[in-house]
Amino acid sequence: MLRRLNLYSGICFFLALLAFTVFSVGNAFAREMTYEQILEKSAKVNPGLETFKSDLSMKVYCMGLSVPLKGFLYYKRPDKLRMVIPTVPAILKNRKSMFQDMVPRSFNSKDYSGKVLGEEKIEDKVKCLLLELTPRKPGKIVRVQLWVDKESMLIPKSRVFYQNDASITSLQSYKVVRGFALPDKQKVDFSFPKFSATGVIEYQSYELNVPVDEFINKSPESK
Repeated sequence: MLRRLNLYSGICFFLALLAFTVFSVGNAFAREMTYEQILEKSAKVNPGLETFKSDLSMKVYCMGLSVPLKGFLYYKRPDKLRMVIPTVPAILKNRKSMFQDMVPRSFNSKDYSGKVLGEEKIEDKVKCLLLELTPRKPGKIVRVQLWVDKESMLIPKSRVFYQNDASITSLQSYKVVRGFALPDKQKVDFSFPKFSATGVIEYQSYELNVPVDEFINKSPESK
């Protein structure tokens, strides 16, 4: 009986040690990934998807008003995106450029230096690697924070810091369309010294691997 008990205890100890080792190695691997490797893995999500077009419906909350908008999102690999809002109400005419800033961005190590700050959960459930990026060339963007899902390598949250203490924070959910993980719903908070707003977007009716050059290359200004 004593021999069996000792054998049982030894097996339990070995299994516990093995589980701890696997867990530790897995977490160490995630921590040891550089920001370049993480961005590279994120850029390789959705292999086989070259372009898409999506309808979008949006509500912009600003100055105590709720403004409904409709438009389109166009994408071309690796990082070309264009949001088109055909008609913008007068109240937002002088804010047309902000619609381009709402577009999910693509960041790479060629244009940004960076570092991995650690791990953080989004909404207490999605385990993410938190990256901080700095533009290699000076411009309107000062600093970027990206939360990269450790499992899917998608980016559910980003925060872009601009000059003059402005920032844009985006929370993004995804859905599977014909085997590809694509934007589903997005909440964007704009914080500027003299202006603040929130945009809520839903992406629908995807067309995949279709011609989009005509729209991608147009001016970002809405009519």
